[in-house]
Amino acid sequence: MSQELRKKTVAELKEMISGKKSEILDLSKAILKGTEKNVKKINFLRKEVARISTILNEKVLISTIEEAKNE
Repeated sequence: MSQELRKKTVAELKEMISGKKSEILDLSKAILKGTEKNVKKINFLRKEVARISTILNEKVLISTIEEAKNE
C-alpha cells in the first residue's frame, strides 16, 4: 500500500487525506446514531490518514531539499 501511495502526487495525497477525514466524520456520526456497528473502522481510517500524511511530509521535505541544492 505504501508503494502505491508513494507514486501519487502531492495534490492527490492531499485530496485523499481530506476524503478520509470526511469518512471519519461521517462514520463517527453513524456510530453515534447506532447505524454503524464496526467501531474499529475509525481507528483504521485514522491510521490510514497518518500513513498518507507521513508520505506527504516526506515528499514535501524531499522537494525542499532538492530546491535548496539547486540554489
